[in-house]
Amino acid sequence: MSQVFSWDLKGLSPADRFFHLARAYLDCSGHLFRSLKDKSLKRTFSHAQSAAFLFEHSVEPFTPIWLQSSLCSEKEPKPYTIIQN
Repeated sequence: MSQVFSWDLKGLSPADRFFHLARAYLDCSGHLFRSLKDKSLKRTFSHAQSAAFLFEHSVEPFTPIWLQSSLCSEKEPKPYTIIQN
C-alpha cells in the first residue's frame, strides 16, 4: 500500500493537522447536508449517513475521552431521531 501525502500539511504540527482535516470533514458534511436540503442530491439514507459520518469525524478529535467511552459502552445503541421542518 502506498502512502498519500499533501504538501499543505507538511509544516503543520500534529494538532494543527488534526484541526485542518477536521475542518475539511466539517466543510464536506455541510456541503452534503445542504445538497440534501435543497434536493440537488437525492435524499437517501446512505447519503444522509455519509454526511453524518463526515460530521462525526470532524468533531471526534475534540470529543473528550470520557464521553467517547461512555457512548461506546451503551449496551444497546440509541435510535436516530428524525426531525423534519
